[in-house]
Amino acid sequence: MEILLVAVLLLGLVALDVRLSVLVWRIAGLPAFRRALPACLFATAAALSLLRPVGITWPAEWFAFPLNLAGWCLAGFELARHRRRAAGAAARTSSGGAAEGR
Repeated sequence: MEILLVAVLLLGLVALDVRLSVLVWRIAGLPAFRRALPACLFATAAALSLLRPVGITWPAEWFAFPLNLAGWCLAGFELARHRRRAAGAAARTSSGGAAEGR
């Protein structure tokens, strides 16, 4: 039962990684390297985690979780920044249009 819970948790984290990577990748105003950085961090963490079955465990133990954490933080930062900019642009457009109509 515990292994099933761990598998579901890991599947959820992979789904979160993919979702965040796709959302950041779709932000058109970002340079390409900033759009790709969360996906690269998640892919590197996944590659390091895949070394475990081969018997090389120290890279996954030392680097996989910090890379995932950095990817989550970076993706969250980029998404929040994009949403703030979009909200600010919408507020400027709506207030600017009302001032011109007077």
